[in-house]
Amino acid sequence: MFGSTKKQEVQTKQLSFDSYFDRIETALAKGQYEKADWLLEEVLAIDPNNAKAYFYQILVIIFQ
Repeated sequence: MFGSTKKQEVQTKQLSFDSYFDRIETALAKGQYEKADWLLEEVLAIDPNNAKAYFYQILVIIFQ
């Protein structure tokens, strides 16, 4: 029972990140780099080891 709860927590977290990254990608496509950076900071506050968020932060720095 505990294992399925942990699995659901991981799936929920992944869905949350998917939503964040959809919004980040939209912001980047529209040139809204400050918004993308803010969203990335939100992701990193939740998961400071998220490599995808760091990659997108590099893109924000390059394109700003």
